[in-house]
Amino acid sequence: MKISPLFSSERNDEQSRWLNGLGTVQILADALPKIVPYVLINHREELLPLIMCAIERHPDSSTRDSLTHT
Repeated sequence: MKISPLFSSERNDEQSRWLNGLGTVQILADALPKIVPYVLINHREELLPLIMCAIERHPDSSTRDSLTHT
């Protein structure tokens, strides 16, 4: 079965976007524990969507566990 160049290119673009998103999640997971303590307690709830996204999508289980205890 021969794969058309267009299909192959689309697949590479999709993989590239996925890897880029993964890198973004890793940066977010590394930064959140350093940022959260400096956010006023009354405003920390605004960080919850970012924290939940990092926990849900990070590939490393130990990092996910550490984010649940931040």
